[in-house]
Amino acid sequence: MKITKIYLTFLLVLITLMITIKSEAQNKSAVEETVTAKDTSSLFLKGMESYNNKELNKAKEYFKSLLLINPESDAAYYYLSQIALMEEDPMAGESYLKKAVKLDSSNFWYRSMLAKIYAVSKRADEAIKIYEDLINKFPKKTEIYYNLATLYLNAEYLGKADTTLKKIVTIFGKNEAVGLAMFNIYRVKNDWDGAIKYLIAFDEGLDSPKIETLIGDLYADRFKDSLAMLYYDKALKNEPNNPGAIYGQAEVFRNNGNYDKYFKKLTPLFGNASVPAMMKTEYLKQIMQSQHFVQTYQKQIDTLIDNIIASAQPDSTTYYICAAYFSKSGKPDKCIDLLRKNHNLYPENKFPAFEYLSYIYSTEDWNLLGKESAVIAEQFPKELYPLQVNAISKIQLKNYREGIEVLEKIRELSLKNNDTTALLNTYSLLGDTYHELGNEAKTFQFYKKALAIDPNNLPVLNNFAYYLSVKKQNLKKAYTMSSITVAKEPDNPTFLD
Repeated sequence: MKITKIYLTFLLVLITLMITIKSEAQNKSAVEETVTAKDTSSLFLKGMESYNNKELNKAKEYFKSLLLINPESDAAYYYLSQIALMEEDPMAGESYLKKAVKLDSSNFWYRSMLAKIYAVSKRADEAIKIYEDLINKFPKKTEIYYNLATLYLNAEYLGKADTTLKKIVTIFGKNEAVGLAMFNIYRVKNDWDGAIKYLIAFDEGLDSPKIETLIGDLYADRFKDSLAMLYYDKALKNEPNNPGAIYGQAEVFRNNGNYDKYFKKLTPLFGNASVPAMMKTEYLKQIMQSQHFVQTYQKQIDTLIDNIIASAQPDSTTYYICAAYFSKSGKPDKCIDLLRKNHNLYPENKFPAFEYLSYIYSTEDWNLLGKESAVIAEQFPKELYPLQVNAISKIQLKNYREGIEVLEKIRELSLKNNDTTALLNTYSLLGDTYHELGNEAKTFQFYKKALAIDPNNLPVLNNFAYYLSVKKQNLKKAYTMSSITVAKEPDNPTFLD
């Protein structure tokens, strides 16, 4: 075939063009790969930054965008799983985590977290399977042994739990955690004598105050007081302020009726700021269950309470329990003081404020109630309760005009909120208050408004009927209303009158 010069020229151009196109395509592909790598890196870093700043929605968007570019990013799936768990969506968390594990099955943290999800969702056998595999691959990670031993124990695979704990001692040596975990095996088997024997032997050379206190408790439960005190003393020698040992000794004294030594042990403990407040308040609740004990040793218990308040970091639990004690022991001023402190501790929370007002109301200190409810009403302008008790305090102090002003505010707020219950009570109180002022027209007007909401409201029917009968007006209507109250509560002397 004759190849003309024109054809050769055309062929050369075509080849050159093809080479150029191919080269450009290769260059474009390389650029895309670079851009993609840059984008994924940027998205991951932004996702991590948002995640660390607790901006979970933003982090979620970044990680999901990253997966659109690179669906093989196991790290993105992992962090999406963490976000889902934080948002209390365990199903999504598990789903993301399984994808991360599928992409990188050798990653310890992915598989460990999946095992924890299985454990929390009560799929012990699935969690055990993962940990058993991990323990072979990471034989020096102590947490695997402890988690596995706990799972074995909870599933009552006691032989496997025992073997695992012994491995920990062999590999890592003795420690409190192993001894306490082994004690749980004896506890599940209900082998208390075996537990004591094991703990005594385990403590040799370890000198653990926690284990020694536990031995003391076990002896005390079996009324072997001398042995109990021996181990409590040993614990306190190793740790002079060990609260468990001090409580244990105090309980031995209490059970033996030696209350002087009991309070001598307990009082400084309650004043020790390093002892958790929860431990003190829980113990205090147990003491308060015996009213006779509280009455007999009120002075000493008052000292315990004062020590708790002086030493503990302020919290609602401490304040409420101590306030309850003072309330029951006839010391309302101290109770009010603690409830006020609790309210001041959480000024943005309405519930401590309302608890405070409610207790003052129960003491019928109308002056204090009026003063404090006015302040709290300003703090919570959308709430009815402070206004309601403020109105009652004014009415009780016979400041009827001021009481009516507050009741009118309550009426406006109740209408705005469409709160018919509050409106009914307000109309009833307005009727009662206008009666005290001698304004019968207003009294009857508001009683009618109240009965329009609830035609069978017994207090309103009774008052309305009574005032009509006193005025000798509309007696037939009064009789009808009074009949309703007596029919509903035939033994109520107020309604019968």
